[in-house]
Amino acid sequence: MIMKFARFAHRCNGAGLLSKKVSIALVCLFAFSACGKEQVSDKGENMDKTMRTVYLKSKVSDNELPISLPSCVITGISEIVPRSQEQGKTTANVIDLRVERLAFSQPEFPAKLGCATEQNSKMATMYPASPLSEQEKQLLKTDPFAYLFHESVRVKEQHLAYKNDVDLYKASPVSDGVLVHKNFPGISRPLSISFIRFNPQTPNNSFRYYFNVRTILKGEYWLRYEVIATHKDPSQFAEKLRKIIEEDKNILDYPEVIAEFVANNEKIADFFEKQQSVQ
Repeated sequence: MIMKFARFAHRCNGAGLLSKKVSIALVCLFAFSACGKEQVSDKGENMDKTMRTVYLKSKVSDNELPISLPSCVITGISEIVPRSQEQGKTTANVIDLRVERLAFSQPEFPAKLGCATEQNSKMATMYPASPLSEQEKQLLKTDPFAYLFHESVRVKEQHLAYKNDVDLYKASPVSDGVLVHKNFPGISRPLSISFIRFNPQTPNNSFRYYFNVRTILKGEYWLRYEVIATHKDPSQFAEKLRKIIEEDKNILDYPEVIAEFVANNEKIADFFEKQQSVQ
């Protein structure tokens, strides 16, 4: 099961050493920023800024999505065909990206992604959606929004509530998520946002600064990235959502904040979908 956990990081407040360890372990299963790939990087020296193209191969069609970025951003790939066998073309199942820490958290998404040092970076991942059955394959092709709901809410008990064209569901023992419907204003790609739920024992849990976002590009490819709340900027969309959760309010009552996540994701999705290969 590919990337079934989100990535959150920061220090955590707990009510006891054991509960702290359990919480951290669960969050690490849920998280990618705190535990993992982010450590596999150089220290910013001799970064290779040469542009390269990696083609992400669909698993439901013959399509390929070209991703053209500096080599220092494309930190890892899982190749399908060795380059020597395909005239230098790199075709991959998975592409790991190392980006600047707040690259996906700014009000204005940058026009390009540049090199980031290890100390100031986060990971994002792209891979083709892989339906397990012919029915799921057809669902992805005909309605990727319904496919995301099916993929995220696998049992009835996980679904918690619905309001304002947004579903709330249980993502893990410590986290919840929202799924934004296709008739939500301004949305064109499926979108889910996962977060650490409110806990009265740790009301100011620092893991709550981190939101794991999943979206589907071109109806065929997953993009997973992290949005980070900036407490110094109360107007930042992620900080608004963090405060709603910290105050134990119903997130479904704030569609205007969800709309800001939607607008941010649309810009990011546009960036990746409109890329062209570089020779």
